[in-house]
Amino acid sequence: EKTANDRKLVEFTGFLAAIGFFQLVVFGLQAWQLQKTVKAAGEQSAAMERTIEQAVRSAGAMEDIAKRIEESTKAATQSTDIFKARGEQQTRAYICVEVGTAGYQVQATNTKFAAQTVMLNAGSTPAHKVEFRAKAAILPFPLPSDFAFPLPDITVGGSVLGPHQRMNITQFVDDFVPEEDVPKIRICQGQALYIWGIIEYIDVFSAIQTTRFCQMLNWGGPEGQTVFGTYIDRHNDAT
Repeated sequence: EKTANDRKLVEFTGFLAAIGFFQLVVFGLQAWQLQKTVKAAGEQSAAMERTIEQAVRSAGAMEDIAKRIEESTKAATQSTDIFKARGEQQTRAYICVEVGTAGYQVQATNTKFAAQTVMLNAGSTPAHKVEFRAKAAILPFPLPSDFAFPLPDITVGGSVLGPHQRMNITQFVDDFVPEEDVPKIRICQGQALYIWGIIEYIDVFSAIQTTRFCQMLNWGGPEGQTVFGTYIDRHNDAT
């Protein structure tokens, strides 16, 4: 019986050894397969890194292209804006003011000093809603440097001034001056007749434009009846 039991124990031990050997083979196969998997994963990781690097380079190249396109677009837009602005400047209305005429005081006929100037549209298109505020006065000559060019609150006009069309602006002074001062005023001796104002209008591009003016008027010539006008060095500008 002992011999039989020992034989069974040996057989069982052999069986266990066979199982252990089989497990060893299985573990070996698993380790080999794991090694292959790790190697493949490493290759895939390297390939992924190369793909990412290429993607980064492609993204950088696309970003550079996008920046260049943006810069080109900005340059084209600026060129278009400049061309448009130049086109508008060349074709819009420009109202300037020419020297007109004047009338001197004759108190016997109730006539005050009056000044007349002429607005001219020197542009190629009409000026719309042309309005102005203007004033004439007897002021010191030369004009004081702190003179503020006050204007009335009432705006006159609102019409259209076509290309190269003219329109007169006439203003009378507020009060009579002493009769003995009239000859001196006519030749700008101590005092002179001035007219000044501001013109506002809308050009064909719906932009509001302005012109400011100030002129001094006097009389001369052989018989002292010719009217001369002088633009003073201030309050003469335009948009």
